[in-house]
Amino acid sequence: MLQYFDFCAIIKNMERVKYEYSTPTSFEEHLNFSKDAPYILRIKRFSHEDVVPLHYAKTIEILLAQDLKGKIVVGNQNYALGGKQLFVIPPNTVHANDIQPGPGTLYVLKMDFDVFLEYANISAILGSHGVSIGNLAHTYPESDFDRVFPVVMDLIAYDSDFSYCIGLIIKLYSILKDRSQADNVSQPEEKFSKKIDLHRLIQWTQENLSEKISLQDVAEQFGYSKCYFCSCFKAMTGFTYYEYLTSARISYASKLLQNGQSVKETCYMAGFENVSYFVQLFKKRLGVTPREYARAFEKTGPAVPLALPKPDFVDV
Repeated sequence: MLQYFDFCAIIKNMERVKYEYSTPTSFEEHLNFSKDAPYILRIKRFSHEDVVPLHYAKTIEILLAQDLKGKIVVGNQNYALGGKQLFVIPPNTVHANDIQPGPGTLYVLKMDFDVFLEYANISAILGSHGVSIGNLAHTYPESDFDRVFPVVMDLIAYDSDFSYCIGLIIKLYSILKDRSQADNVSQPEEKFSKKIDLHRLIQWTQENLSEKISLQDVAEQFGYSKCYFCSCFKAMTGFTYYEYLTSARISYASKLLQNGQSVKETCYMAGFENVSYFVQLFKKRLGVTPREYARAFEKTGPAVPLALPKPDFVDV
């Protein structure tokens, strides 16, 4: 067990590992990887609700969820959180989450295989076993969590020893390769013969965030009846479209505030019609008012997140 003061000592030397509370502020997430940091490992604790709207990225993402409450969307499936869970999100796969406040922890490992080619060809390693990046399973049993978790803990503890961590990354994928999507992913309900193109929906929503969007508008835009669109979207994601739209607007508002927009300007640019309602909702979601959030970036700039609650301890 690593006590808090030991954890702080390690934090000072961390290059690829970050203990932070942050959510994507764009709909196609872009991360800056480098030769020295071909992957990023984030450790997240939840003092308040964390709602990450539907988004996607060109990178692969591995999530280890420990004692969390809420739900996560990966592709066309949604899953309830609880206990020990392992998720893999392949590149360009739409995903989202709604995590409730509590003592649990989420470990998020993101990496760019193209950058990692400097050290190893993960795609070729998987391919030699008949598995591709795209058909890795989205969910894994608890037994696989127990195999992957010690590897992730070593990535944290030995972050300063990069050559050793390269071997750990390869070891991690040697575990994940044993399961493909076909092994454990069920298909969405057959009654929805025509699925919603979530990538296109995300783009359209982004382009129209500042406008007044009705369910009828968005359903017609994609060629569905209002009833079919609402039912299909909820079945695919576990969220209503309005829940997703609100989360998308809050995330966009966060980006605007980071870039110096006033609270009033942010409210209307993000598509909210009432400033008081916006302030109330923002504080509920992020734990601080929009003004307090903006002040955190006035001197430091948008690269530095809000201060974080201290962990009691981290097991390694």
